[in-house]
Amino acid sequence: MRLSRRSTIALAFLVGLLAMSACSERSEIIARQRSEPTSGAGGVPDEAQPGGAAGSGAGTERPRFGTPVVVSELSDPDAKDQDPSLTEDLLEIFFFTDRDGDEDIWTSRRSSRTASWEAPVPVEELNSGDAEQSPAISRDGLRILYYSRREPPGIFATQRPTRESPWDPPEPIPIQVDEPEGVVIAPSLDALELRMAVSVGTGESRDIYELVRPSLTGTWSEPSPIEGLNLDVTDSTPFLIDDGSELLFSSGRSGTGDLYWAHRTTPAQPVERVEALEELNDPDAFESHPHLAVDRSVVFFGSTRSGNTDIYEAPAR
Repeated sequence: MRLSRRSTIALAFLVGLLAMSACSERSEIIARQRSEPTSGAGGVPDEAQPGGAAGSGAGTERPRFGTPVVVSELSDPDAKDQDPSLTEDLLEIFFFTDRDGDEDIWTSRRSSRTASWEAPVPVEELNSGDAEQSPAISRDGLRILYYSRREPPGIFATQRPTRESPWDPPEPIPIQVDEPEGVVIAPSLDALELRMAVSVGTGESRDIYELVRPSLTGTWSEPSPIEGLNLDVTDSTPFLIDDGSELLFSSGRSGTGDLYWAHRTTPAQPVERVEALEELNDPDAFESHPHLAVDRSVVFFGSTRSGNTDIYEAPAR
């Protein structure tokens, strides 16, 4: 069949569009491969400054939120409740509390995002006679990391076959740091669970480190400080967003414990921007342990603004 001159031109134009699309797709794949977490931070751009002004990530805006409110069903007025971590569907939450006199991990569920939380209960399989804190639940709710003071103190991990099943016995993740008193707490995983951020240090001296692994069954690398993020203050309780190019964390750089957002061009590069989440911070309170929903619709965190440590939430705006 012979094509008219007009049909021939249209066909050539379509072929050209398909070729351009294929090239674009290949470029995106290469870009993703270059930013995969197979090693620590990459080269430092000339413009990168710790907590400084915008670098090549200047086009990315930090998330913004409405007024925080206490999650009353989860907060005991006579206890310390914090460290919230939620599944992707936001129907299951794990958090730290000392309401029974012990420092343990508790959990609660709800039937929908608009429903009230059920009465929280301790997660017996995760808790021991020592302190347990800082849970980090996977998006599907089948894996969890947390800090335990049992021997050997540090980050523990476990899993369950379904969300209705009990947890397997937790196992420690060996993490060695150079700090003389390098207590490792507050784990957070990226979306692929190949990059982990943690708090390292004690008391008023903490920094945020990260580790990477080549696969879900691979060995974690040695932890290293996130370049461009830590200052000579307490920086702690990180939360990695998506691939880790963005993160939330708590810092004493304002004089109290406040929440901040940080951005880097790729997870392998230094942090280029740090901004306070001003709408979440109370100048007279201590805020920590942020957890941003996967769809960025709401953030949960711990705050002392009520005179006690409680769990708060704030919608995105």
